Amino acid sequence: MMSRDRIKRTTPWFAVGALLFPFLALRSSAATLDDLKNLEIICFVPSHLPQGFHLKRVEITYDELHEEFDDMNHPLPLYSVEYGNGWNATFSIESAREGIGDRNIMPDEADT
Repeated sequence: MMSRDRIKRTTPWFAVGALLFPFLALRSSAATLDDLKNLEIICFVPSHLPQGFHLKRVEITYDELHEEFDDMNHPLPLYSVEYGNGWNATFSIESAREGIGDRNIMPDEADT
């Protein structure tokens, strides 16, 4: 059982947490599949999900500017979409700009 003194010490922290939580929740709103439609890139999502699977998470981040994209004056978007069945089975779709496929087509730094 908690003593009165300990309750008096912890009550202000609960009040601070109760005030900050809604503010932080608004500032870090999660991305949705609709947010992917607003990006200037093509985003791939499944048209069918296995039985029991549902959307768990959508994350949108922005890559740094690269020298090879001189005509771009803003960060390039990246996305990640994760699906799960509520147990341990999950799969995700991650966007990528390079290194896609089963061959390394990028020149090695040692060769240049």
